[in-house]
Amino acid sequence: MSDGLHIQIRELFTSPEIQVDPSLFVEEGENVTLKCMTNPKGSAGLLYTFYKDSQMIQSADLETSFVIGKAREEDTGSYRCSVQSQDGKVEKKQHPSPRPCRKSSFRCKYHRG
Repeated sequence: MSDGLHIQIRELFTSPEIQVDPSLFVEEGENVTLKCMTNPKGSAGLLYTFYKDSQMIQSADLETSFVIGKAREEDTGSYRCSVQSQDGKVEKKQHPSPRPCRKSSFRCKYHRG
Protein backbone atom coordinates (compact mmCIF):
# COMPACT_ATOMS: atom_id res chain seq x y z
CA MET A 1 0.00 0.00 0.00
CA SER A 2 1.38 3.44 -0.92
CA ASP A 3 1.70 6.38 1.49
CA GLY A 4 -0.32 8.67 -0.77
CA LEU A 5 0.71 11.82 -2.51
CA HIS A 6 1.80 15.02 -0.75
CA ILE A 7 0.68 18.19 -2.53
CA GLN A 8 2.11 21.59 -1.61
CA ILE A 9 0.32 24.78 -2.64
CA ARG A 10 2.54 27.77 -3.40
CA GLU A 11 1.21 31.18 -2.37
CA LEU A 12 1.05 33.63 -5.31
CA PHE A 13 1.22 36.73 -3.07
CA THR A 14 0.87 37.71 0.57
CA SER A 15 -2.18 39.40 2.10
CA PRO A 16 -2.00 43.14 1.43
CA GLU A 17 -1.33 45.95 3.89
CA ILE A 18 -1.77 49.67 3.35
CA GLN A 19 1.05 52.15 3.86
CA VAL A 20 0.28 55.85 4.12
CA ASP A 21 2.46 58.75 3.02
CA PRO A 22 3.47 61.34 4.21
CA SER A 23 2.83 59.99 7.74
CA LEU A 24 0.14 59.00 10.21
CA PHE A 25 -0.39 62.71 10.94
CA VAL A 26 -1.96 64.56 8.02
CA GLU A 27 -3.08 68.16 7.74
CA GLU A 28 -6.22 69.18 5.90
CA GLY A 29 -5.24 70.20 2.36
CA GLU A 30 -2.32 67.78 2.13
CA ASN A 31 -2.07 65.07 -0.48
CA VAL A 32 -2.24 61.59 1.03
CA THR A 33 -0.96 58.52 -0.81
CA LEU A 34 -2.23 55.08 0.15
CA LYS A 35 -0.10 52.22 -1.14
CA CYS A 36 -1.30 48.62 -1.21
CA MET A 37 1.67 46.44 -0.34
CA THR A 38 1.99 42.72 -1.03
CA ASN A 39 4.85 40.33 -1.68
CA PRO A 40 4.40 38.61 -5.06
CA LYS A 41 5.89 35.13 -5.15
CA GLY A 42 6.15 34.90 -8.93
CA SER A 43 5.85 36.88 -12.12
CA ALA A 44 2.04 36.95 -12.28
CA GLY A 45 0.60 40.45 -12.74
CA LEU A 46 -1.58 41.65 -9.89
CA LEU A 47 -4.58 43.98 -9.78
CA TYR A 48 -5.18 46.37 -6.86
CA THR A 49 -8.55 47.68 -5.66
CA PHE A 50 -9.07 50.39 -3.01
CA TYR A 51 -12.11 50.85 -0.77
CA LYS A 52 -13.35 53.59 1.53
CA ASP A 53 -16.00 52.58 4.06
CA SER A 54 -16.59 49.35 2.06
CA GLN A 55 -17.27 51.32 -1.16
CA MET A 56 -14.90 50.81 -4.09
CA ILE A 57 -12.99 54.01 -4.89
CA GLN A 58 -10.52 52.52 -7.39
CA SER A 59 -11.40 49.40 -9.34
CA ALA A 60 -8.97 46.59 -10.12
CA ASP A 61 -5.91 48.20 -11.66
CA LEU A 62 -2.19 47.59 -12.02
CA GLU A 63 -1.62 50.80 -10.00
CA THR A 64 -0.55 49.99 -6.42
CA SER A 65 -1.32 53.50 -5.08
CA PHE A 66 -4.37 55.70 -4.52
CA VAL A 67 -3.95 59.44 -3.95
CA ILE A 68 -6.29 61.59 -1.89
CA GLY A 69 -5.58 65.04 -3.30
CA LYS A 70 -5.97 68.00 -0.95
CA ALA A 71 -7.50 65.95 1.89
CA ARG A 72 -10.75 67.26 3.34
CA GLU A 73 -13.00 66.31 6.24
CA GLU A 74 -15.17 64.30 3.81
CA ASP A 75 -12.17 62.01 3.24
CA THR A 76 -12.50 60.70 6.80
CA GLY A 77 -13.23 56.98 6.67
CA SER A 78 -11.95 53.45 6.86
CA TYR A 79 -9.66 52.54 3.97
CA ARG A 80 -8.56 49.09 2.79
CA CYS A 81 -7.32 47.40 -0.34
CA SER A 82 -7.49 44.04 -2.02
CA VAL A 83 -5.16 42.31 -4.44
CA GLN A 84 -6.14 39.75 -7.02
CA SER A 85 -4.45 37.76 -9.74
CA GLN A 86 -5.18 39.02 -13.26
CA ASP A 87 -7.20 35.87 -14.00
CA GLY A 88 -9.33 36.57 -10.89
CA LYS A 89 -8.77 33.13 -9.38
CA VAL A 90 -7.02 34.42 -6.23
CA GLU A 91 -8.04 37.48 -4.21
CA LYS A 92 -6.80 38.64 -0.80
CA LYS A 93 -8.24 41.55 1.17
CA GLN A 94 -6.80 43.85 3.79
CA HIS A 95 -8.93 44.87 6.73
CA PRO A 96 -9.85 48.50 7.54
CA SER A 97 -6.88 50.85 7.68
CA PRO A 98 -5.97 54.52 7.76
CA ARG A 99 -8.76 56.98 8.54
CA PRO A 100 -7.80 60.21 6.79
CA CYS A 101 -9.07 63.60 7.58
CA ARG A 102 -10.45 65.37 10.55
CA LYS A 103 -10.80 69.15 10.36
CA SER A 104 -7.46 70.97 10.35
CA SER A 105 -5.41 68.13 11.80
CA PHE A 106 -6.07 64.43 11.91
CA ARG A 107 -4.42 61.13 12.60
CA CYS A 108 -4.45 58.07 10.37
CA LYS A 109 -4.66 54.74 12.14
CA TYR A 110 -3.73 51.29 10.94
CA HIS A 111 -5.85 48.27 11.75
CA ARG A 112 -4.13 45.03 10.84
CA GLY A 113 -6.16 41.96 10.18
